[in-house]
Amino acid sequence: MEEANTNNKPFTFEQFEETKDEWNFYLERFELAASINGMALEGDQANANLKKHLLNSLGARHYRFVRESIPGKTPNDLTYKDVVDTMSKKYGKHRNVVYERFKFTHIYRRADQSMKDFESTLREGAVYCDFGSTLELRIRDQFIMGVNEKSIQQDLLKLFSSNDSKADDVIRHAEVAFNSMKDAEKMYTKTKDQNDTSYQNEVFLVSSKNERQKTMITLDSEKECLRCGRLKHKYQGDCPAKDKECLACGGHGHFARACLKSGKATLKKKSKINAFSDSNNPNSFSKYSESFKHPNKINHIKPHSNDFVADVNINGRKITMSMDTGAQVSCIGEETWKQIGCPELAQTSNLKAYTFQTIETLGSTKVNVEFGGKSHYLDVIVTKINDIPIFGRNWMCIFDITLSLPRVNTLNADSDILKEYIDVFTPNTRGIKNHVATIILKNDAKPVVHKPRPIPFTLKPLVENELTRLVEEGVLERVDPTTEEIPWACPIVCVKKHDGGIRICGDFRGTINQYIDPPPFPLPSIDEILNTIRGGNRFTVLDLKDAYLQLAVDEKSKKLLVINTPCGFFHYKRLPFGVSSSPAIFQATMAKILSGIPNVAFYLDDIIVTGRDDKLHEDNLREVLNRLRQCNVTSRKDKCQFFMEEVEYLGHRISKNGIRPLTDKIDSLKQLPPPSNKTELKSFLGAISFYSRYIPRLHELCRPLYDLTLKNANWIWNESHGRVYEDIKSRLSSNCLLVHFDESRDIHIYTDASNKGVGAVLMQPGADNRDYPVVCASRTLNSSERNYSVTEKEALSIIFAIKKFNQYLYGRSFKIFSDHKPLERLLSHRNGLSTAASGRIARWWHLISCYDYSIHYKKAEENKFADTLSRLPIEESTENDLDDLATLINLVTQSFNLIKKMLRIATTNDALLGKVIKYLNMGWPDRKEIDKSLHPYYDKRFNISYDDGILVWNDRIIIPPALRQELNDYLHTGHPGIEAMKALARETIWWPRMGEDIELHVKSCESCQRNGPNIAETPITPSFLPYKPWDRLHLDFAESPDRDMWLLICDAFTKWVEVFPMGKATSTNVIIRLEECLSRFGIPRVVVTDNGPQFTSHEFTCFCKDQGIKHVLTTPYHSRSNGMAERSIRSIKEKYSKITGADKGKRLYTALF
Repeated sequence: MEEANTNNKPFTFEQFEETKDEWNFYLERFELAASINGMALEGDQANANLKKHLLNSLGARHYRFVRESIPGKTPNDLTYKDVVDTMSKKYGKHRNVVYERFKFTHIYRRADQSMKDFESTLREGAVYCDFGSTLELRIRDQFIMGVNEKSIQQDLLKLFSSNDSKADDVIRHAEVAFNSMKDAEKMYTKTKDQNDTSYQNEVFLVSSKNERQKTMITLDSEKECLRCGRLKHKYQGDCPAKDKECLACGGHGHFARACLKSGKATLKKKSKINAFSDSNNPNSFSKYSESFKHPNKINHIKPHSNDFVADVNINGRKITMSMDTGAQVSCIGEETWKQIGCPELAQTSNLKAYTFQTIETLGSTKVNVEFGGKSHYLDVIVTKINDIPIFGRNWMCIFDITLSLPRVNTLNADSDILKEYIDVFTPNTRGIKNHVATIILKNDAKPVVHKPRPIPFTLKPLVENELTRLVEEGVLERVDPTTEEIPWACPIVCVKKHDGGIRICGDFRGTINQYIDPPPFPLPSIDEILNTIRGGNRFTVLDLKDAYLQLAVDEKSKKLLVINTPCGFFHYKRLPFGVSSSPAIFQATMAKILSGIPNVAFYLDDIIVTGRDDKLHEDNLREVLNRLRQCNVTSRKDKCQFFMEEVEYLGHRISKNGIRPLTDKIDSLKQLPPPSNKTELKSFLGAISFYSRYIPRLHELCRPLYDLTLKNANWIWNESHGRVYEDIKSRLSSNCLLVHFDESRDIHIYTDASNKGVGAVLMQPGADNRDYPVVCASRTLNSSERNYSVTEKEALSIIFAIKKFNQYLYGRSFKIFSDHKPLERLLSHRNGLSTAASGRIARWWHLISCYDYSIHYKKAEENKFADTLSRLPIEESTENDLDDLATLINLVTQSFNLIKKMLRIATTNDALLGKVIKYLNMGWPDRKEIDKSLHPYYDKRFNISYDDGILVWNDRIIIPPALRQELNDYLHTGHPGIEAMKALARETIWWPRMGEDIELHVKSCESCQRNGPNIAETPITPSFLPYKPWDRLHLDFAESPDRDMWLLICDAFTKWVEVFPMGKATSTNVIIRLEECLSRFGIPRVVVTDNGPQFTSHEFTCFCKDQGIKHVLTTPYHSRSNGMAERSIRSIKEKYSKITGADKGKRLYTALF
């Protein structure tokens, strides 16, 4: 049976509410109440009774929670412990001892708190700290550290320095000292009050009367003095309240009748601004309206009452501060100053509030402020007023912030204006109405049809789908070559998009671009745009969707815009990207559509709208949207910006105050890591010396860094060097160093690569024709990219630059400067893809073929800026380039039954290939300085890569000597002939003299020799001897022993030989040398050459035809058919090699004599 209580009343207890009570305290009070009512707390029967009463006291919601938390059990099955554990798990507070102790060490006495109350606060804070036997010592120590009275604290530290001191003694002594100080202050105040003037007493009587009548005065700041409450004085110094103490709030500088803080007075039509200024600065109030120079958004500021507040870390303590643009300085109260550790104060003047009241200060100090991911060491003023701390304009400027205030006219997706013009923001396939583009060619245009470029099998389905989509949307139309004439056709360039799809562009550079007569319609400069939108307060930016592809072309132009794809011929029905006149045509079209609207500018597909006020702004915007609707021009709502105080436009940040560059453009400079060796430091110093004209006393500033680069100086990088380095970076990355992008000036891209990364800088020539940086970038190389050859790394830096600066480069002609001369030929598009280009470089060539660029060689000394960015790259995630080198290695090793591990070990163990790997990483020396066995690798050095321990030349793996015999045996499986075996090997593998090794292997095969066909070789028949000298000439190119190129001309009748050193083996140079001979010996009847490109070119063919010369080509790959020239070459080479001397011309003259 349930035990009866002593009062013979049923036991009841209040219901548990987690919002009002902690579960632990509630349970303690419940058990205490049960014990008072005579209920036992131990034993099975007692637990059963306690369980019933506790379940009854929990309330319906918590009772249901307990039932559902223990499924399968009824209330009778539960024990008291089950109920307590379930509730404790949900509502019990689980204390973190470390955190509780941390909070305990940050308890400080408030200014209005007595010593006894402070002791109680400390003991309450120590409840969950688990101090055990050290509790009293901890309370004693924290009491002394947090007492917040400097004189008392010093006395306590002197008197109670031993570990035996007790907390009670410390607190008792502090209380006596504190009370004595208070009594002394009261006596001083009483004496001071007795000495005050009668004028103060008179005002006090008036104030008292007003208080008794419960009246409140309203002050007009334009007519009345906010200190004394009377009419304004001619001079502020005439106010009798300027040095008086307020009897209502205890402050100074005003009378009680004008006290705003106590509510005795209010301001007429005024709202609190919290504007502080330096009392010694008479012009401080004129700065209230000054604008910030570097505004950024603060996304985590939240409204609090009528202020904007943010959490700021000061000296490691989280402090909530009011963001006040009206406050010239930042300040904190005395209590906050104590919370941050009472840093040492320096003397400072008092402050003035917006009411001209004097705000007394304790002093100023420097604190470490962390906010928005940035940290600065800043000045803050400490006041005697314990109000919410002020985050003033001086801090806002340093942290580059402004408040994001709500705006009445801000548009969103549900606004009326967007609903009204929803059709403008909805894409359609109808295209722009009433406007058609016409492409005009020059009179000397020569039609040309290019064959389609092969497409990787994996991309073919994507290309087919994209072509189908463009046809369905009316952008493309299929052309049947059997029924329609196709005078022009260009190949396509496929660019992979971020979403996995592809973008198809026509490569019109080889067809119509060189013959287009561009329309005389220039693109606007940024200065012209700024002039159009000047005077605007807010801005709207509209981004048109697929701008060019909305504009139809006329029927005549369609025949010029044919693309040749593996899926057939198509012509564009809309204006495509890649046509050199497309920007001017589209700009002219938009000018017709939007002409006459004030405060509206546009650059191709980007439209910016503003107005002198929000009403004019909205009117202009509506007129723009009406024009777009009438012509069926559509825009992308997700990329538009409406009624913004600041917008990003054409790479600039535009506001009512003007224009400035985007801050992220100089991130590459700001994030340069410190150098780790002399080479990197020299690279950095070389770069900044280029900008010495902008940095005062640069060389003096850099002296500690220059000392580290001396020949005998030891590399010791210390804190002083780091400070100088950061100081230089801060000056180097200021806005004066990165000029504004000017659309009217040329674009120069400087690139460079190192073993660490790639760097690039976009520059434009200034008025003095010197290049000035606009934007710079760099990134590190990943593990695979670090194994690229030197040429591939340099090419990668160009690819990186074009991708990074695409916004500036697309649709523009620009120059690329590199300190790697082979790239002038390998990546140039003027002469087509070079046959010497590796597979990777060939892919890159196609990737950037849609840009209009030229590559120029620049010495490394003149490319210091990009060199610095490449050697000191910022740690930035690299892109996943389409690199199939690893796939190639896997395919080759599988095809030839090679194990990658064997190939890797054989390559590493080979001494010769080890030197190749070393030179790839460290750079190749001069050809004369290396062993002759390395010459074959030296000649191919620009296209050799090293990946995963394996050497690759172009798309062919270099086989180490230890595995060559095994490869020959595998290649000869099935006993192919010499040429067939060579063709098979040349697809995927290479080593020096591989062809000769294969020939020897086949000729050494007993089975091949025994069972091969017995075909007698056709006897050589001599050419007919001409009947006179200089009747038939034999021409050929040869490489001299000095690796120079020779042109040999041999007369078949007299065997006379002419040899000319050639700088470049081109058709033009051949014709020049041949004309030189013809002027002396006459015109021959026949010229015999091989099938070299210099002899089969259109230029050489026309020359022979004009001179009446019969041109005979020998059998391809059969050098013996031009045996006379071949034999003459061999003879001259033998003589030339035997002649010594440094003068190559004399040696050749002697050999021919």
